[in-house]
Amino acid sequence: MTKKPKAKTPRSKAAKTRAPKPARKANGKSAKPAPAPAKPAEEQDEAEKVNLDEFKVEEHAPRLESKWVEVECPYCGDSMDVRVDPNEEGQSLVQDCQVCCKPVQISVDVEDGEVDVYASRS
Repeated sequence: MTKKPKAKTPRSKAAKTRAPKPARKANGKSAKPAPAPAKPAEEQDEAEKVNLDEFKVEEHAPRLESKWVEVECPYCGDSMDVRVDPNEEGQSLVQDCQVCCKPVQISVDVEDGEVDVYASRS
């Protein structure tokens, strides 16, 4: 049994032509319309106006500078320097000892501008 070749159906020229693509800028992105210009302040609606008094910032107490505090490793007894920020209350961090490489839990308490640092086994 032999196979017969399929007959080609003629296509119309309309099927071969495609719709033109939209114009693009040199960078490959499509052109976007320019935004509408803003209205002058006198012409803005009440809802569009912003009350700047709502955004006033209250004055805070002056910020204290970060401190370097010496802490003793609870594993090997070697001292290490730890940088603490006295502006944040209740800090807790874990830092590896540079000598024995074991993790040291460091807790920082700030009270009346006085910084207390505690080191414990993690």
